Amino acid sequence: MVGRSRVVIACLLAVGLAVLAGGFPIAAAAAPAPKVVLVVGPVGATTDRYRRLADEAVAEARRFTSNVVRVYSPNATWLIVKRAF
Repeated sequence: MVGRSRVVIACLLAVGLAVLAGGFPIAAAAAPAPKVVLVVGPVGATTDRYRRLADEAVAEARRFTSNVVRVYSPNATWLIVKRAF
């Protein structure tokens, strides 16, 4: 599935760039696991499609860290999304 592979590649690139930019401490043995937050807001008739894509990205992210948070519409309010980070 082309869309799924693009989501996975985008997630991995984002994590890789954050590591290169010093966003995640790599050398610290007791450092917490990286956190992945996926947010799906309301996008009309395609909301369910984006939820499915996000679920696939969650499954992939959980292969690398247990610190994965999902915030999906209709619960993706600003306050809840802000707390997720």
